[in-house]
Amino acid sequence: MEHVLLGFEGSEASIAALEWVAERARHVPSHVTLTTVAEYFESERELQRVAQHGADLLRRRATSATVETRVLRGWMPETLLDSDRVADLVVIGSHLYAPVRSMLKGWVPLRVSVRSAVPSCIVPAGWHDRPGPVVVGYDGDGSADAALRFAASEAARTKRTLLIVHAWTVAPLGPRNEAEHRAVVDRAILAVARTYPGLHVEHVLMADDPALVLESLAREASLVVIGSHHHGALAGGLLGTVAWYLVGAMAAPLCVVPPESLTPLDAPAPAAPAGVTAPV
Repeated sequence: MEHVLLGFEGSEASIAALEWVAERARHVPSHVTLTTVAEYFESERELQRVAQHGADLLRRRATSATVETRVLRGWMPETLLDSDRVADLVVIGSHLYAPVRSMLKGWVPLRVSVRSAVPSCIVPAGWHDRPGPVVVGYDGDGSADAALRFAASEAARTKRTLLIVHAWTVAPLGPRNEAEHRAVVDRAILAVARTYPGLHVEHVLMADDPALVLESLAREASLVVIGSHHHGALAGGLLGTVAWYLVGAMAAPLCVVPPESLTPLDAPAPAAPAGVTAPV
C-alpha cells in the first residue's frame, strides 16, 4: 500500500491536489494522511473543520483509500515534511501563476519538493485528468534515473505514452556532440523497455534550453516528471530554472523525484555530455 502525505488547507489548489490523489488511489492502494498546517493564531475549530471537509471529500472520491487527518501548528514546508517520515509520496497544490499563494506563505510548492526525501507532486489549481503523455526530463547524469523510473511506472499504470525529453544548452562556440546526447536517450529507452516491454515510448532530442522545451511539451502532458539534485544552492532554497518555469505556468501536475528515492531502471546510466543542464 502506498502512503501518501497530502498537504491540505481548503483552497482551490488544495482541492485539485486532493482530486489528483483520489484519481490515483482508484488504481493504487493508498493510505492518505491529509495534513493541515497552520500558523499559531488560526482558529482550532476552523482548522479541524477544513481537515474534516477534505477527508470527507477524499473518502467520497476514492472509496478504497484509507484516510486519516492531522492538524498541525507550525511553518511550511518543514512542519508538513517532518510530520511523516514514512510517506512514499508527498502531494501539494499550487495556484497557477501564483505559487506564492499556495499553502500559506513563501514559494511553498517548490520548497516542499526541494526538501522532500521522497517523490513530491505539485498539482495546479483547476486540474482535471486528461489523456496526454507522461513527460520526463532526462539529462543522463544520474540525477534523473529515479525520475525516469517514476515516470515509466506512472505511464504504465495509466496506459499512457512515456515521452522522454533530453535537451541541452549549447555554448555559442562549443561542439554539439549530438551523437553523445542521442546515446543518452537510447540508453534511457532501453532501460524502460527492459522493465516495461509493452510501454509505448517516444522521445524528444533537442539542443535548446531544457526549461523552455519542457514547458512547451508540458502543455499537452498528463504528468511532468523531473529529477532533483538535493545539493548546492538549490537545496539551500533557491529555485531551479526548469522547476520555476514549470510550476509557474503548468497545466499538468509536476512531480519532482530525488535521485536517492527510487532504484534506477535496469540499465547503466551514462555520464552526462558536456553542456547538459540539471533537471531542476
